[in-house]
Amino acid sequence: MLSIPYNLVGVSERKLGLDAFFWTRLDLPYRRVLLVRDSRWLSREPLGCELKPEVSVEDQIRDLTEIAGSREYFGESRRGMPFSMLRLASLIIPYRVAEIMWEQRVNAMVLDEVEMARVIARRLLELGSLKPLGEVLWLNVSVKDRVVEDKVLGYLSRVDKAFSSSLAEVVRMCRR
Repeated sequence: MLSIPYNLVGVSERKLGLDAFFWTRLDLPYRRVLLVRDSRWLSREPLGCELKPEVSVEDQIRDLTEIAGSREYFGESRRGMPFSMLRLASLIIPYRVAEIMWEQRVNAMVLDEVEMARVIARRLLELGSLKPLGEVLWLNVSVKDRVVEDKVLGYLSRVDKAFSSSLAEVVRMCRR
């Protein structure tokens, strides 16, 4: 079992936890919004291999503010060829041409992910000012066959290489 530290913040009579270990271990910083959890899902005590907090809550609040106001764009916008057409195109046109069209489609998906992160960060900040509470809670998650039993962390381990390698490193370290 892994015990991941979460810095606690208060906002509008609610308490939220911000992952204090994996926060800086993501390929794409806007994915940090996925590492925010309602404190109801966190524990007061670590029950497994205890990871140490590596980021301050003040830096986390600043990061969320930056994500909410970011204006990042990745190449082409939502225009481009539908996914099914790209698959067909790769069979009948030279690979490099299909690869260029595929890159546009991937850029559009990333753009959607960035916009969703902005919306989540804005909604968090619309609740009110995030106030550090000076407390650390723990997310205790099981790991079986190098797969973490948590939907958010499982998703990140599939889509984010930096997160995935950090998670694998932590699992190896905790097995010793």
